[in-house]
Amino acid sequence: MSFLNHPAHRAAELVRDGYTIIDVREPHEVRGGALPDSTNIPLGDLHRRVSSFPLSTKIAVVCQSGARSMQAAQTLVALGYHNVANLAGGMNSAQARSLAG
Repeated sequence: MSFLNHPAHRAAELVRDGYTIIDVREPHEVRGGALPDSTNIPLGDLHRRVSSFPLSTKIAVVCQSGARSMQAAQTLVALGYHNVANLAGGMNSAQARSLAG
């Protein structure tokens, strides 16, 4: 099973489709701006904390540029999540399009 690469500046489309947005950046990075209604779970904590989400949860992951979220998406798929999306381009892309809060 693989994951979907979806442009970060179009994250709202995934939210409308029922995806939960997980921001895998560190808390100090999130303070600089985050996507609305996203949940911050740093990449280093993802494996431990994501277990609170059922495997059927649709999850989209975002970071600053897309590298950590790609890792997070791979981790989620390895853990058995089937509806996973990587927000390609990360917050750099979203902020460039003025979608970040």
